[in-house]
Amino acid sequence: MNFFSDTPTSLCPICSPELNAIARNVPYAQHARNIVDDPVALPNGRVYSQANLEAWGAKQGVSPGKVRDPLTLEEWDAKALRKVYVV
Repeated sequence: MNFFSDTPTSLCPICSPELNAIARNVPYAQHARNIVDDPVALPNGRVYSQANLEAWGAKQGVSPGKVRDPLTLEEWDAKALRKVYVV
């Protein structure tokens, strides 16, 4: 919403002046677009895109069948990856 104008610029119904008053006490969650298309969790709990993890690993010379955490540089068998589901 543009706070410098009386005309809302958002398509969000809760942001509209008409509905804002009645929605003030309604609980909500902020949902953002998931930028990780195929999330997987490493054994250390960090979550990455599987495709990006594999591409980065190939550039870094990680052995086939292995994955490496880009931050900690820990390495595991690819079978240790766990699929992450965002609900």
